[in-house]
Amino acid sequence: MMRPQKESVLFGRSQVSHPATPETPPAAPVIPNAPILTPQQPPAPSPQQQQQPSPLFADYRLTPTGIKALADELYKIKGFIGTGDIRWLANDQQTLSLATDFSKAYDRAGIANAQNLDRPNSPSENGVMLMVNDPETAPESARKFASALKKIGVRFTLIKRDVGAGHFVLLIGPQSEN
Repeated sequence: MMRPQKESVLFGRSQVSHPATPETPPAAPVIPNAPILTPQQPPAPSPQQQQQPSPLFADYRLTPTGIKALADELYKIKGFIGTGDIRWLANDQQTLSLATDFSKAYDRAGIANAQNLDRPNSPSENGVMLMVNDPETAPESARKFASALKKIGVRFTLIKRDVGAGHFVLLIGPQSEN
């Protein structure tokens, strides 16, 4: 049974409405000169945005993911490292926090570590530093540790200090300006 068509007047224009059936939805009224509204879709994320891993080192801290990533790298070189020697500046919460992050990575890798206070020798010594007897001939342990730092995105400097042959010390200095 078909319903009769109804005629209506909208803005001075006649239009015929058709009964709604499962096959044909009711037609929307036509409004002359009205803008056509289409839903806005957010732009699709670029492949770079989709592939963006969480940062491992940010705001002069190892992130939880960074601590795990460093621990994984340290575990691979555990036999070369020996006991970790981590030093930071006295009365400096920022360097203590980063030193604690490194300690957590050592602990997760099953490497004993000692923490102590130290300081740079000049204002130009800042950031993460690996202290070695001779930066030109750094011991294998320092080279392997440096490689692990590079893998997680930590910038560092090799600096000359009398720390003993075949040994290195991780010194957390004030955050670098660059």
